[in-house]
Amino acid sequence: MNGPRSSTPSPGPIDSHRNEEPMPKKPAPRRKPVRRRPQSPVERPAAAAEAVEQPASLRGALAQNLADNARLMRELESQRAQTESLAKELNRLDMDLSRSARGVLEAADALERLHGAETDDVEAYRASVRRTADELSKALGRHSGIELIGRPGELFDPSVHRAIEAREDAEAPADTVLAVVGRGLKYRGELVQTASVIVSTGQKTPSEEGATE
Repeated sequence: MNGPRSSTPSPGPIDSHRNEEPMPKKPAPRRKPVRRRPQSPVERPAAAAEAVEQPASLRGALAQNLADNARLMRELESQRAQTESLAKELNRLDMDLSRSARGVLEAADALERLHGAETDDVEAYRASVRRTADELSKALGRHSGIELIGRPGELFDPSVHRAIEAREDAEAPADTVLAVVGRGLKYRGELVQTASVIVSTGQKTPSEEGATE
């Protein structure tokens, strides 16, 4: 016979994890910094190795480029000096041309005055013409590149003179320029025009005089 049942509820199944406290998490271990030792030349990267040990062809190309650059710099410096020298020469020639032009203009004015002059004094007129011709020659001579050729009394030179007549002259030695018919001209040392002159044959010897009789 069963006895009376107790009204007290029986405890249920026990949860073993309900009353357990959570375990604290352990911190992750710190990694110690790895100290790397300096790399030896063998351990250097490939790019560094190539920079240190450049091929001979690259070094040769670099040396050639440097030589070419130096040559170009010398050429530029030479051209600059030539340009400056040419500019100075052109400036000098321009000044010479200006002086010569003024002298030629003065001579032209003098010729105009002589053309309109009325005089019976032939010798005075000739002297005026001679002075005007000298002024014109001086005006041309002021240009540093111009050299006039042909003067009475100088020795005949076939390289710059052209004999248009030969005359006997007892006072002038043979091959002496007696008169200048047309002046010659040199420009910067180059012959532009020969001088047309009359040349002395000198005085005939007695044998030459007998041969002509």
